[in-house]
Amino acid sequence: MGRLTGRRAGHKIRRMTARGARRWRPWLSAFVVSIACFAGSLGLLAAVLLDAVTGTETAITADPTPTPGHRLTYRGTIPAGLDTAGFEPAGGGFAQYVRVMDWIVRDGVEVIPEGVSFEAASFVEPVNTCVKAVDQVKPRPGDVVLVQGQGPIGLIFTLLLKRLGCVVVASDMMPERRGLSTRLGAAEAHDPREVDIPCRMKELTSGRGADLVIGAVSAKGVVDEAVRATRPGGTILLFAQTSETERIDLSGADICKHERTLAGCYSASIDLQAESARLVFSGELPV
Repeated sequence: MGRLTGRRAGHKIRRMTARGARRWRPWLSAFVVSIACFAGSLGLLAAVLLDAVTGTETAITADPTPTPGHRLTYRGTIPAGLDTAGFEPAGGGFAQYVRVMDWIVRDGVEVIPEGVSFEAASFVEPVNTCVKAVDQVKPRPGDVVLVQGQGPIGLIFTLLLKRLGCVVVASDMMPERRGLSTRLGAAEAHDPREVDIPCRMKELTSGRGADLVIGAVSAKGVVDEAVRATRPGGTILLFAQTSETERIDLSGADICKHERTLAGCYSASIDLQAESARLVFSGELPV
């Protein structure tokens, strides 16, 4: 590989075995290799920092905290320094080698137990992001929750909410995902093109609406659907609306007059890293 410039003492190089697509961004000086959640083997310097053996298998959270001593807490805001663990916040996990900054080596690395695959271990970071989001909105047992989108993140939400005793209703356009959703605990899973989701949520709740809606997909009309599906006093959590160009048109009365809470959540929390690793490594969360 080419020589890296601008390296600081403590930055590490990891060799990764994986495949992925490269995305070209004209404002970047190099190709971007995606994936922020990944697992691999320690290089010599990282192993020294962790007091481990070279080649130790680890799960890596690529963006746990921006600077040494500055923790990203799940009750705080995302610091301005949280920009990248590579060329951009894509992580670089599909690359053969990954430079992992010193503070990530210290706080964002978990040693993979015997018998846990790289594939399973790579879920520590996405599980962390979802645990953080669920902790933020604090659903209660018996709450009716709509999860929009049943990709990997939406399915993790379904698993976590089911563990808490919530009644989960899911929506996704792909039949395979809907089938997997019900197998993992969703009470129902619907195609939003075929079912009026807000009406269905009201039918299930004697006309009230969902206690909580989690938007795990970004598409036109998703947020409006979430608001219409939520009861007065309910909560809408946006988890996939990360584009700076996306605009949402809502009635202020739907939020203010009906006392709904519109919240957002993004990225992982270092404070939840150990618990997220436990859920994955123990098999308690069947990722």
